[in-house]
Amino acid sequence: MISFKNIKKSLQNQTGAMFGMDARIALIIASVLAATGGVTMMSKLERSRVEGAEIGLQIIKDALENHYKTKGFTALAPDIRTLFEQGFIEETTLMRDPWDNEWRYNTLTRKIKLNDFEITENIATIHTAGKDGVDDTPAPTFEAEWNVWQPLNDDIGIKYSTIEVEKSRVSEYQGRAKLIVDKLEDYSAANFIEAQAECPEATWCNNTPKDGDKYTEFNFYPQSNTDNSGATYYDNIKTGGSNSIFVSGDSLSMAELMKTLGLPEEFAFDPWKRVLKYDSNFIQDRPNPHKPPFSASIIYE
Repeated sequence: MISFKNIKKSLQNQTGAMFGMDARIALIIASVLAATGGVTMMSKLERSRVEGAEIGLQIIKDALENHYKTKGFTALAPDIRTLFEQGFIEETTLMRDPWDNEWRYNTLTRKIKLNDFEITENIATIHTAGKDGVDDTPAPTFEAEWNVWQPLNDDIGIKYSTIEVEKSRVSEYQGRAKLIVDKLEDYSAANFIEAQAECPEATWCNNTPKDGDKYTEFNFYPQSNTDNSGATYYDNIKTGGSNSIFVSGDSLSMAELMKTLGLPEEFAFDPWKRVLKYDSNFIQDRPNPHKPPFSASIIYE
């Protein structure tokens, strides 16, 4: 015979058993959720590090270009640290990658032609070994490898080339050289016209070579120290021998020449910071080099 008390006791025991099972299931679910949340948090952290690396690489690349334009001129920075030491990157946390490892940095050069100018193009790769800290990406050792270079596995990287800077410089060089040549021709023409206008009234006119009223044997260009031909310079005649003689390849003297021509002093240098060389009578290996025709030349070296 089953009593009411026994049934009640059985139900009470059953209810106790069910409650214990519910608690265990709840604990398991809570653990799974906690673990999932941990994975999610770690994924977000790694994603932020990857994004930080990508941003850092772009900042380094931009700084590398700014350094090349204003300091290097013909060579890239020797290392990443130089960009920080010379103030091209102010954020010191970028000296290492987001995983606290050193950036990998490699440079190469190659000769190219732009508008018939032979130019040295500087190329580089910058990358991080990523989360695992293992450098999986070999540095390119010649230009063909650089052309196809890309970071491997979890490495993150970027390539840089000075080609756009060089294109801009070639264009600037051509424009600058044309301006100098035009100004030299203008200077010579103005001197020639002035000599015609002042003679025969000028006191120095009677003792100078002439063809009727036209002075054809003067060199009307600004005189350079490279002319050893004995040519007669109009500037020397009209100033009584106190004309300026410009020293080819000397930056200060070339800056003075630019001022004389009405050009900016910085034209004494080309965009690669090579100094101007000027010759007011550069074809001297000819009969009677002290007589016209005279030809002036400029070159940056």
